[in-house]
Amino acid sequence: MIIITDKRNEQDNRFIGSQTKNNKYPRLIQAISVIAVILAFVLLINSQNQIQNDTILKEIDSSEHGQGNSDKLTEYDLDQLGQQFLNQNDTKQAIRIYTFLHYQYPDNLKYLNSLAYSYFVSGDYKNAFLSFEKSLQLDNNNEFTLFYTGLCYIQQQDNQNAEKFFKKTLNINSKHEGALLNLGNLIYGEKERENYQEKSAYYYMKCIESNQKNKECLYKMGILHFNRKSHYKAIKFFKLILDVDPQHPLANCSLGDTYLELKQNYEALIYYKTCVELINQEQQQKELIQYYKKILQIDPNQPHLKNTLAELYFNSKQYDDAYLFYKQVIKNNPKDQKALLAIIKICEIKNNLSDQIYWLKNLIDIKNQNNDEYIQKLGDLNYEIKNYYEAISWYRQLFNKLKQNYSLALKIAQCYVDIADDHAAELWYLKALAIDQQNLISLENLSQLYYYERKTLQAAKYSQQCLSFHSQSLICNKIQGFLNYDDGHYQEASQNFLMALKQSPYDPQALFSLAQTYEALKQFDKASFFYKKCITVNPIASIYKNLADCLIQLNQIEEAIIMLTKSIQLDSSYQDSYLLLAKLYESKNDEQSSIEIYEKYYQIDPYDAAILLKLAQYYQKENQIEKSIHYYKSLIEINQSYEPAYQAISSLFLQSNKIDQGILYFHQLISQNQYNEFAVAQYKYLTAIKK
Repeated sequence: MIIITDKRNEQDNRFIGSQTKNNKYPRLIQAISVIAVILAFVLLINSQNQIQNDTILKEIDSSEHGQGNSDKLTEYDLDQLGQQFLNQNDTKQAIRIYTFLHYQYPDNLKYLNSLAYSYFVSGDYKNAFLSFEKSLQLDNNNEFTLFYTGLCYIQQQDNQNAEKFFKKTLNINSKHEGALLNLGNLIYGEKERENYQEKSAYYYMKCIESNQKNKECLYKMGILHFNRKSHYKAIKFFKLILDVDPQHPLANCSLGDTYLELKQNYEALIYYKTCVELINQEQQQKELIQYYKKILQIDPNQPHLKNTLAELYFNSKQYDDAYLFYKQVIKNNPKDQKALLAIIKICEIKNNLSDQIYWLKNLIDIKNQNNDEYIQKLGDLNYEIKNYYEAISWYRQLFNKLKQNYSLALKIAQCYVDIADDHAAELWYLKALAIDQQNLISLENLSQLYYYERKTLQAAKYSQQCLSFHSQSLICNKIQGFLNYDDGHYQEASQNFLMALKQSPYDPQALFSLAQTYEALKQFDKASFFYKKCITVNPIASIYKNLADCLIQLNQIEEAIIMLTKSIQLDSSYQDSYLLLAKLYESKNDEQSSIEIYEKYYQIDPYDAAILLKLAQYYQKENQIEKSIHYYKSLIEINQSYEPAYQAISSLFLQSNKIDQGILYFHQLISQNQYNEFAVAQYKYLTAIKK
């Protein structure tokens, strides 16, 4: 430590010695003066210490960079400063100083050990171990170095070498308490070692012989005897600790455990209660819970303990246990509002909505249904679990008290929307609007309700009223756009949809409706743009088909084919895309591709007569008789009086020399129409040939 001489300057002496004339309180003034001088002196010493320390550190820094003069730094001052930093737990600066000292005096064991110790205290066990190893090379019989090398081996989990070095320490000093304690602990931890308890006890007892007040060794001996069921011997050692330190929590806890095993509940309670008081001061919740439960086990008729345990579990976020104990508290006192609030909070944390509702109802019963917050919460919770009628009941109960609360009216309206009672929803939206004529939600929802009910005048009224107050409303701009579109006012509709998209640029409904509007205006380039944008957020088959329609109008046939193909990939049952795609192939004179698409369409709709005739005629032309007959037969199944099908089938059978089948179908045709001259003539001719 740097010594600063205790010399007062003349000014200080004059200050202390001066006396104020005519002073009413000379002793008080003198006392204040003395205190002021002492404080000034302390500040002076501290500031001088700081200046001196800063100077030393700067010199070290300069020397480390080869710029300073290390001769200016006295060995004594450096060592004292290093010790000061260690005492202040400033290991970083201590390491810096002792590294410097070791560099200057490499053979000085004291500085090397101080450096190693600084590393050890800082948690840098690797460098600590290396430094202690270097120290042992200088002196392999140094008690301090041997002991701390043993501790380093413990950090490396090398218990064998640790034990070896602790024994070397004891060879030098047989009463070294740290070595004895650590040896006892190492051996006790090796359960597989023969007689490990007796061997560890040997070292603990040796330590106690050296120092009868060594609390750690006394405690270890107490635990050894407790585990061996030597309860009275255990009590002896635990009480010896209390003779040294009556406030020792572990000793009190262990005495409680020991007396509990002996079924001496009264004594156990005394020590447990002391233990709880001590642990509570240190705020160790886990241990508190453990011992409160033991107290409750001995004396279950202490309801306040259940409350305490519930709070401890709650504070340590063990919500399941807290829930169980709060339920016991409420069982003892159903009107315990604090416990009810806590249990409701637990249900909220665990998102257990049904239990939350149950306990809130209990709380409301206590409060005689006067707490608006709880009633609203019950409405919200029932709504969340889709118990809409129950939610309406709670909301209406509160609305009867707060008749000007439009948000409650909106909640009730939404409940009715969710149960598809549009009439009731309409009434409650109108109530909300009566409270607040500019209420956006009411205006928007009324506009939607009336539009979907085909009440266009009311829908127009409320959507326009909404837009007069809220011109940016997404919903009402869309409703107004739908109304204008339905009335054929496409230009106005496009403006409404564009305004809606300003609020929500990727609203699929607005994008699709705007594209449809531009298509109706025959602005196919704009329609295509918005259909494509709509596809990015809502890729469905019908939109691809609509886009293809626009592309055809723009004579972009190849791209239209791609869009229709994607449409079919998305929805293989969407018929319109098949028909349009087949027609596009026909327009390109690609008859084969067209027929392939018609065949796929036939798998979806086997009753489309026009497509069946097209397929039958195509395969007849291609001389694929079986396929052609198949489709003509399908036509007859749809329309038994369709004569061309009978004629075609008969001709096809004759073409393949199947005269009997040909005669059969001419006969069926005649039965359908006996005045068909061609059929009668063919039937007679074929019958004659057959004979």
